[in-house]
Amino acid sequence: MDKTQSKPWLVPEYLTETEVATVLGRSRDWFRQNRPKLEREGFPRIDGLIGLTCRQDVLAWIKRRRRVADVTEAEARENAKGDASGSVAGVDWSKL
Repeated sequence: MDKTQSKPWLVPEYLTETEVATVLGRSRDWFRQNRPKLEREGFPRIDGLIGLTCRQDVLAWIKRRRRVADVTEAEARENAKGDASGSVAGVDWSKL
C-alpha cells in the first residue's frame, strides 16, 4: 500500500492523469485526448521533475475560466440592507 493511501486526510499536491480528469469531471481517456487543446488554453503542463500535474495549478486554471463572479462581502451586506428596507438595487419594491 502506498503511504499516502494509509492517510485519507492527506491531499496530494500533485495529481495523476486520472485524478486530474476526475477534478475536471471527465474520463481519463477524454483528458488524454484533449490535454493538448487544454494546454493551448493555459492548462498546466506536467511538472518535468515530479512527473505529475500540480493540483493548485489545475484549480487556479479552473477559477480563471469562471464566468460568474462570487458575491463579495460588501455586496452581500448591501443586499441584506436592501432586503430589510424593502429596496433592492435602488428599487423600493414595497411601493410597486
